[in-house]
Amino acid sequence: QQRCYMMHQQSIAPHKLQHNRIFTSSIIPPRPSRQRQCQTCAATNRRELLLQSLSSIPLLLGLAGPAKAGNPLGTDDPTTILNAVLGGYGLPTLVQGFKDFKFYDEFENAWVLAYPKAWVVRPNTLRTGLYVSNFQTADKATVEEFDLPEGASGPSDPQVVRRAVAASIVPGAGSGQADDKLSLPPDRLVKREEQEIDGQTYVYLAYPSETITRSGYNIKRKHFGVIAVKKGKVYTLSASARSDQYNKDKEVLLRRIVDSFRVR
Repeated sequence: QQRCYMMHQQSIAPHKLQHNRIFTSSIIPPRPSRQRQCQTCAATNRRELLLQSLSSIPLLLGLAGPAKAGNPLGTDDPTTILNAVLGGYGLPTLVQGFKDFKFYDEFENAWVLAYPKAWVVRPNTLRTGLYVSNFQTADKATVEEFDLPEGASGPSDPQVVRRAVAASIVPGAGSGQADDKLSLPPDRLVKREEQEIDGQTYVYLAYPSETITRSGYNIKRKHFGVIAVKKGKVYTLSASARSDQYNKDKEVLLRRIVDSFRVR
């Protein structure tokens, strides 16, 4: 009986088998794995899910293509179209001009940011926050979190700014996780600009730094940063490059990372 069954299967035309395979796969979804999904996979980037699920919306709604009658947004820019959808649901919108960037948006974090695709992401293990770096050029971006100091009025408070600057120059400074010699820049060299975006106050910073490592090396860097305070927590991001490698292109790159930072 088994031999007869095998001969019968071989007699079926290959194109019929292929047709059945395509038809079956298009109708019956694959059976989910019984293995437990890891925690990292479970926290899939929400923006990536939205990008995948909403990528066909412009075509379905007739929004793609040049401005014309019937195109309510009057644009064919996918980021603009997707921002219209995200804004409608009260979600943080994408920052324009991030073609070669990836978004870091994890459910357990109270903030989101964009970073160059070539950079490597390393979440902090001993404290909350993030470290993203280009290990070839030593360009980096760090996110640090700490409680709002007692008596501080907000993100522009001098003690909040000093703490944020210190944490950006030597991540983990003040928490027993770093022993490099820290030299804070004087206040006159820390440029500040306060902006309100979507009802949230952000303080943008620009400053130099100088750090002497345990090995005796004197490292000078250019920093761009941002501070936000929400529910008694301070969230700060700093993007920096070595001073001897700094140029206008680096400035544009670092500012773009800082501009992408949002708390939620």
